Amino acid sequence: AYHNLDFQLMEGSIDREYQVLCHGFWSRVACCLDLPVFALKGAVTRRSQVATPGARPARSDVKVLSHLSFGSRALSFAHISIQTGRRHQIRAQAAHVGHPVVSDSFYTTPSTFADDQTLSADCFLHRYRLSFTDMSGVRREVFMPL
Repeated sequence: AYHNLDFQLMEGSIDREYQVLCHGFWSRVACCLDLPVFALKGAVTRRSQVATPGARPARSDVKVLSHLSFGSRALSFAHISIQTGRRHQIRAQAAHVGHPVVSDSFYTTPSTFADDQTLSADCFLHRYRLSFTDMSGVRREVFMPL
């Protein structure tokens, strides 16, 4: 079963969809972030880099669902589906284009992160849908609402 899922992950047939709260008013026009991501193997405490030498292809499709304001902060609530699965892919790409994820201690400044704690104690990145094919060939979907 593990090797079957690993193969689906490599060929891109596992669907992964996220709900994300980001800083700034992101354009409401659906877009594709086709920005390569580099993650140093084994370095779980280091930030991933975008568009640097050695980066691997990474694609995220973004659809902004709504714009919000919290005090003086402009925010965007987005649906993001990923076609690849690089470490910190959504977090690194969103920060790279100027819309870091709320309460992301890796990709926001310390002062922004401290301010974000009034909104959410955790990084506001939630996988709400996962779809894959099981060993019997049946397509399965798992949902976890916010």
